[in-house]
Amino acid sequence: RMPLAVRVVLLLSYFLIFTLVTAHQVPWSFLFLPDDVVSKWFESDSQRLGILDRLPILFTALCLLASVLILGRTLLRGLRIIPDTKLDLWVLSFSVGMCFTSLYVLLIGLAGGLQVSWLFILPVGLSLIYEIRCFLRSSGLRSLRCGCFAAIVSWRQAWLLIIPGGLILAVAMLPPWEFDVREYHMQVPREWYQNGQIEYLPHNIYSNMPLASELIMIPPMALHGGDDAWWHGALAGKTVMAFYALFAALGVMSIARRIGGNRSGWAAAILLLSCPWIGYISTTGLNEVALGCFITTSILAILCSQKSEAWRHWILLAGILAGGAAATKYTGVVFAVIPLLVWAIWIHREKWNRAALMFTLGAAVIFAPWLIRNAVFTGNPTYPLLNTVFDTPDRSPELLDRWNRGHQVPENDQIQQHARSILFASSRQSPLLM
Repeated sequence: RMPLAVRVVLLLSYFLIFTLVTAHQVPWSFLFLPDDVVSKWFESDSQRLGILDRLPILFTALCLLASVLILGRTLLRGLRIIPDTKLDLWVLSFSVGMCFTSLYVLLIGLAGGLQVSWLFILPVGLSLIYEIRCFLRSSGLRSLRCGCFAAIVSWRQAWLLIIPGGLILAVAMLPPWEFDVREYHMQVPREWYQNGQIEYLPHNIYSNMPLASELIMIPPMALHGGDDAWWHGALAGKTVMAFYALFAALGVMSIARRIGGNRSGWAAAILLLSCPWIGYISTTGLNEVALGCFITTSILAILCSQKSEAWRHWILLAGILAGGAAATKYTGVVFAVIPLLVWAIWIHREKWNRAALMFTLGAAVIFAPWLIRNAVFTGNPTYPLLNTVFDTPDRSPELLDRWNRGHQVPENDQIQQHARSILFASSRQSPLLM
């Protein structure tokens, strides 16, 4: 075993190298200029300080989050899933709730009902009535009081999640500034809501990508009403998307606890949530953290299936969550559906055909409607990808060439640069992860 003194020297040496990199010198210098940092937040103008105007957005986002959790809990009951811990219950309720909320909004949108507000209230109301009924049949108020914080019992470590989580939530409530978010992550749900339906948008090719995580913006648009409903709803939905980081951290905590105990769980959650890259993606409205959250919870479901008699239900849930990853981004097929399907089959290889069937069924329920939508609208289920495989009439050779040139790997791209960026050079990398 490496001596403690050697480990300390190596750790301090890495931090020194990390700190001396140009990309990290500016953040460290802010520690000595706190007044300058605060003034930059408000462009050196105290009149621009506004907190109360964020409260309606925060309130809407929390109501939306509560609705998702209630729906998710009801769906877990319907799938006959009984999580082992309260932590698993919260994490899986959020993930499966987001999966089916996006699926419901997609189906409502294809039917032309995006501006019919009661369609979004009905499922939440029914779910709430059902959960209250189940609650009254159980041990009552005492179980609620004891169970609410059973997942996080050590407040000595919890503040290490609360601080970065609070910062992410605060920044997520701000208007978008990232190009992709302004162009399609938030723009496409806005146009669909204003048109009253999910339809083909020929002027925005990215509207044909799977956008499951972004559909959470549409219910608050429909419920808010008025000329600025799209703006209020988009910000509330963007704020809810920031919670993917928190629940991904809690999902990683649950997985790590199974491997290395309680301390490992806390360490894993803190490392994830404190990573600058996670904070950036979560606050801008991009969907990569949502993809990671669904992959994490799908892995968690497969792990839960190993020691459960109802393993088929857990594999079905794992497939649903992997389908949620694919419905978030096409890359979810490569990083979630295919590898997790293989893993599920390997774990339950004695009954591999049933495992494959349940996992595929779950993934298809969530992801297939996006493929069918594209097939109907464009003739290509994976539009705008695989144009050489599927006949796509509106994609001329010139447009295909432009797409390929715009999305190809740069000629000067080198693996050494990426390795250097991952190890210490990126301004959004966390030294704690190394």
